[in-house]
Amino acid sequence: MMKVKKSKRVAVLFVLGLLICLFYLVSDTIITDAKAEPQEPPEEHTGNCLSYPVIFANDSMALRGTEGETTFEGEYDEDEVGTCWYLQQDPANEWRAQSAQGNGQVHVNWIDWGDSLEARPWTTNSIVRVETVLYVNVNSDPMIGYEMRHISGLGMDEMWGTNGVTYNESLPTVYASDAQITVQYLGDEIPEVLEWNPLTNTWSPYEPYAVVMNEPYSAEVNIKGKVINGCSWNVRTDGYDPGEGYYRITMSFDNETTKTNFRDAQIMVTTEASSEGGEEPAGGVAAVDVVNNLTYIDVLIESGKGSGGGGGQGPPSSKGSGSQ
Repeated sequence: MMKVKKSKRVAVLFVLGLLICLFYLVSDTIITDAKAEPQEPPEEHTGNCLSYPVIFANDSMALRGTEGETTFEGEYDEDEVGTCWYLQQDPANEWRAQSAQGNGQVHVNWIDWGDSLEARPWTTNSIVRVETVLYVNVNSDPMIGYEMRHISGLGMDEMWGTNGVTYNESLPTVYASDAQITVQYLGDEIPEVLEWNPLTNTWSPYEPYAVVMNEPYSAEVNIKGKVINGCSWNVRTDGYDPGEGYYRITMSFDNETTKTNFRDAQIMVTTEASSEGGEEPAGGVAAVDVVNNLTYIDVLIESGKGSGGGGGQGPPSSKGSGSQ
């Protein structure tokens, strides 16, 4: 009897050993096969080429290509007279307009808030595209830009391209890396007096003026090749949502360190932002606060359905890339 029991134990242990070995073999095969599966590379996004010249007020930003050199080996669109317009965001197409580092304080001459803010009111369901472009007058020393043309699409699907022809631009944009954006709720009416608090980047008194957004105002090279400051404000979901009423959108700087100066700045209101018949714009009203070195626009948010977008016209220019 003892021998039989021992044989059974040996058999059981042997079977268990085989099962364990088989388990590790199968597991290792599964893991090895899983690791061996090819992984799709992440989708790469090629940035926009600079077409409109820019002056860096303080820190510079990374730009595609080499200034003054072009590479046109990618996709293009041929116009009605046979001119080839080479598309943005194609890695085989590269060009780069002139850029320069500001020498001391950069005195902005024109401030252009996006036409979408100036042209009409928005609703509590809107996603509002906020854009601001700063320009400086360099008539005595114009900078090199590239001619641009709209190729296709609108909004997210919009595409522009260049024919590679350069021109002299006397109103380059200004890039300020220290810009701040603040969105504040003002109530049913715009108060006659508000005081700016540079320590908090807000208008006082704080109550009932709720702060919806208060963050760095980033810059980018847009699809038309122009450096702009911009962000999207989802009225319903971003930050505190007080609902319909007037809101103040403010672009400011740290005045202790900034090199962007609004002392000589004026608000630019273009034809697209104006109503028919030369009437005043139906949307927000922009202003410059020279004392506090900031600019703001007061916009009305109404109750109801709506959607948002952005983009406005730049300054008058015979060859420039047009709208923001």
